[in-house]
Amino acid sequence: MATVILNNVSKTYPGGVQAARDLSLQIQDGEFLVLVGPSGCGKTTLLRMVAGLETITSGTITIGDRVINEVPPKDRDIAMVFQNYALYPHMTVRKNLEFGLKLRKVPRQTRQARVSEVAAQLGLEELLERKPSQLSGGQQQRVALGRAMIRQPSCFLFDEPLSNLDAKLRMQMRAEIKLLQQRVKTTAIYVTHDQEEAMTLGDRIVIMNHGLIQQVGSPLEVYGRPANRFVATFIGSPPMNILHGSSDGQGRWSSEGGTVFQVGSLADAATGPSDLGFRPEQVQLCEPGTSGAIESTLTLAEPLGDRVDLALKTAADESITARVPMFEIPAPGQPISFTIDPEKAHLFEPGPDGARLD
Repeated sequence: MATVILNNVSKTYPGGVQAARDLSLQIQDGEFLVLVGPSGCGKTTLLRMVAGLETITSGTITIGDRVINEVPPKDRDIAMVFQNYALYPHMTVRKNLEFGLKLRKVPRQTRQARVSEVAAQLGLEELLERKPSQLSGGQQQRVALGRAMIRQPSCFLFDEPLSNLDAKLRMQMRAEIKLLQQRVKTTAIYVTHDQEEAMTLGDRIVIMNHGLIQQVGSPLEVYGRPANRFVATFIGSPPMNILHGSSDGQGRWSSEGGTVFQVGSLADAATGPSDLGFRPEQVQLCEPGTSGAIESTLTLAEPLGDRVDLALKTAADESITARVPMFEIPAPGQPISFTIDPEKAHLFEPGPDGARLD
């Protein structure tokens, strides 16, 4: 196991394209860290720089007590699991698992013992003599994980390893990866574009955009206290509702269309223009005429078992998403009254990357 430290790391491609900008980050020994963000945000570039598959333009990367900027990938003591599994099609599962140890001239008896141990951990004992073409997608993914585990590296790197699996299998493999990392307690850096995957897997999450780190924190921290509007809308499904307007500093916030929200002490965070953000599950349905109620019209209902997502339109034609417990859903076009929980709402500086003000 090892601590991984990035100190002012940047990557600029020919033509001046900056994929990573002055990134500083410390991954603790044994931590499961998830890098998440939209396509092109720099998360895979960061992972590949740690792996040695991309040279860094400036800064330093340290694994353990060793700066690895000039260390070849094979000597970095890392193991990487790729999106496409990268299994040798002509080799059996057993040979795929032991191939890396064989290259390192590990004695045959030790190799066999490690193969048996890893196969037992991942439920591959009955598959050792099969070839990749005879395996399901989930089984191939477990073989790819096993090939990384068998080396007992100081750090695991995962590059969107579940993106090729169907939804049910993805959930199963997500749990297996998390339990595996908890057992072996090896430092892990995991890249995904799926914010749900990030929330369920990571001890900490790094949200990236445009080659910059937007926020680092636990899943609950980034969900409950987003650093800026980008994080607020990227993390969470459905995304956070955002409205443009201004606060009077006296407990009221008014949208540009004139909808007035009672936000209590939140109004003290800013007087003047700001963006109000609140999550769909913080919308509370109420009786018409309730103090502070906002009147809207139901445009669409999406039942989800024990809850339902409602698409609402205010009188000012503002779109609001609400996630509420299942109830007898009225027909589209019917009036719906709601309030929001001001204790969990946020104010942001105007603009797509506006910082949180509260």
